[in-house]
Amino acid sequence: MFFYVECFFHLGGFMRETEREVLRFVEENDVKFIRLAFSDLEGTQKNMSIMPCELEKAFSKGIPFDTSKFQGFFHKKAFLRPIANTLSLLPWRPQSGRVIRLYCDIVDENGRHMEYDSREILSQTIEKGKKKGYEFQIGVECEFYLFKNDAYGHETTEPIDHGSYFDIAPLDQAENIRRDICLTLEKMSIQPLSSHHEAGWGQNEIVFAENEPLCACDNIMTYKSVVATMASLSGYSASFHPLPIKDQPGSGLHFRIAIQKNDVLLDEHDEAMKQFKERIQKRLPEICAILDTKEESYERVNRLDPKRLIEIDKEWLIVHSADSLCNPYLALACMLEAGMCEETSCEKLPTNLEKARKIAQHSSFLSSFLNENILKVYSQ
Repeated sequence: MFFYVECFFHLGGFMRETEREVLRFVEENDVKFIRLAFSDLEGTQKNMSIMPCELEKAFSKGIPFDTSKFQGFFHKKAFLRPIANTLSLLPWRPQSGRVIRLYCDIVDENGRHMEYDSREILSQTIEKGKKKGYEFQIGVECEFYLFKNDAYGHETTEPIDHGSYFDIAPLDQAENIRRDICLTLEKMSIQPLSSHHEAGWGQNEIVFAENEPLCACDNIMTYKSVVATMASLSGYSASFHPLPIKDQPGSGLHFRIAIQKNDVLLDEHDEAMKQFKERIQKRLPEICAILDTKEESYERVNRLDPKRLIEIDKEWLIVHSADSLCNPYLALACMLEAGMCEETSCEKLPTNLEKARKIAQHSSFLSSFLNENILKVYSQ
């Protein structure tokens, strides 16, 4: 169950209607644990669990947590405040004493968003785009590898199979896991569109439906959690590493961006679509450190045709340069900010992480919308 509905606010500090709906859902559906989830700056999902008796307090004031444990979360008192319209049941948890998950805003004691809340950074970019006449829909294609576990349940370097692109069983040994992933995503109201064996040994891809940017990035975080969980329940380990097997294809996180400008959906024939692409292309050197966070990321990207890192396919602008270890909220914010920025960059595309970090460190473009503490995470 995934609520993505408009929130209705009441004056005088009363609870939002969607928050009341969540409280009723918890009471009526035997929910015993509520996971408050958020992303750290590096794109790893984190969470804490609260009991139902704490949920109303969480909505009104937030639940405090220790920010000192997270890189780039400078030491200020912070709270996790759940976002009611991101509620989802975790289908693999017991049906008696159910578990739900809510993504959270990170706020201070006065309810103001913290500058290191990457979800809020993307939200601000979306609002900036609306003022310029832009609206976006985001589709995602996400590749991953599956590896066998040893007798102790630890991941090995042996892939689940030696299948290749679009293979079927028995060469494809992951079809049942992909099925479990797709069915679980559907139960969480994330709509898979297709799934198949990718070109690498044990490599797979699932494509899911487009959505508005915040929901799309929430779905990426959920998807990675579901993939890892379903693999583990089947006795395997999932890897989103950009190049887990050196002599096999790399894994990417491909963003498909549909752009509406002044209520008109752009396509390959529109000059505005071409300009948006060119602007991202010119800013790509500056945002590489955020899209590609590991040294192996650049080994993967260096194998790709530079002319095809960003391409237009009918009404879709497709960016191939990111991988799944990125923070999707920050990565997408960087892409959209770049597409809306009319200034140019003269930097060359970095071929390794060190060069990417140096470019990011001196980027006035990135510092225009990212806090210096965030930039330190990606430039040092």
